[in-house]
Amino acid sequence: MNRRTVFGLLLLLLLIIFLAQNTQDATVKFLFIEESVPQTVAILISTLIGIFFGVFGPRILDLMYESRKERQEKEKLKQEIASVAKTTAEEVLQEANLTNTDPSK
Repeated sequence: MNRRTVFGLLLLLLLIIFLAQNTQDATVKFLFIEESVPQTVAILISTLIGIFFGVFGPRILDLMYESRKERQEKEKLKQEIASVAKTTAEEVLQEANLTNTDPSK
């Protein structure tokens, strides 16, 4: 077994011991809800929520950052395309003016 597995199993064992020693009832309040539940349930739910945000929180933030970064890159590309299109249009107009003002015609 590697170190991560051993460490994870050790943490799981400590959590089980902690839960086994805290079986009294506790009052849990969330927004407008107030319930009496065993401390074990409250601790387990809190632990699972912490694990969820610990695992998926950074990924969600990365996705949000990448999304913002992609929007900024798209905006930059749109500006570059507009600039190129404007430059090309100006060049076409200049060429058209040069051919229209040509005295040989």
